Amino acid sequence: MTSTLDQSTDRGPLWPLPIPDPDTRGFWAATAQGVLAVCRCLDCRQWIHAPLERCRTCMGPVEFAPVSGRGTLHTWIAVNRQAVPGPDVPYLVGVAELEEAPSIRITGVLRTATDLRPQVGMPVTIGLEPTAAGDFVAPVILPA
Repeated sequence: MTSTLDQSTDRGPLWPLPIPDPDTRGFWAATAQGVLAVCRCLDCRQWIHAPLERCRTCMGPVEFAPVSGRGTLHTWIAVNRQAVPGPDVPYLVGVAELEEAPSIRITGVLRTATDLRPQVGMPVTIGLEPTAAGDFVAPVILPA
């Protein structure tokens, strides 16, 4: 998946925007409907992320299945220097493991209270927020 820049500044900071491809189109379609969904094999029920056209385990057909968004914080980083356009620094980026499938990890901006230091293993919820341009709805990680 490639990206382009979100050129909108009236609703928030600039971010790189995804350009959905055939494998990721289902993920972005689900988030647009307010649903976090992950690719899953219809035959062997294996969760697959990053999404693929066929299951890497059994070559079966796949679909995007809703997940709860509950999980644990796998890792996080504080961004102190802008490498790409985005919000003012510093901000946090987290990687969360899904409760339904610990092998699946979702990346997103990590939103915490200013007095809360993120801890690896802490319970989190993966929410969804519109991008500044409003073209996409992207994952965000929130303390549970």
